[in-house]
Amino acid sequence: MKLIRLFAAIIVALLLVAAWASDFVTLQGERTTYTATCEGGEWQRGACTGKMVAGNRYRYRAAKKEGEVFLQIIGSSRTSRTLVNCNVRDGRNWTCPQDDSIARTWTTHMENGTPVIPENSSARSERRVSKWRWFVLHAADR
Repeated sequence: MKLIRLFAAIIVALLLVAAWASDFVTLQGERTTYTATCEGGEWQRGACTGKMVAGNRYRYRAAKKEGEVFLQIIGSSRTSRTLVNCNVRDGRNWTCPQDDSIARTWTTHMENGTPVIPENSSARSERRVSKWRWFVLHAADR
């Protein structure tokens, strides 16, 4: 019986880790996007020709009632921003008016929890990566 409980506890722990790593479980109305940059190379067809390193983490918190999305770059001293006049369905689905100063911070549109990147973003140095990959890249930089 103890062996069955131990096995069940291990399975539950693995499922929780998988849910965390995939961002399946998030705080309500909140979403974090993880990015990587390409040092000593460039992005070609989604692949880095140099060394891929951990980039910024962008946290978006949507407020449906207010029609706003709060943007924060985690670990940065840069001022947080608030996107206004947004159409917010929930924390994973929202659209805000295009604003060039905001667009540089990454996106003004989230669909099914995934940022929708504007057409003119090909010159950006960052690319979206999974949470687990960001943590591996971040650990490698230390």
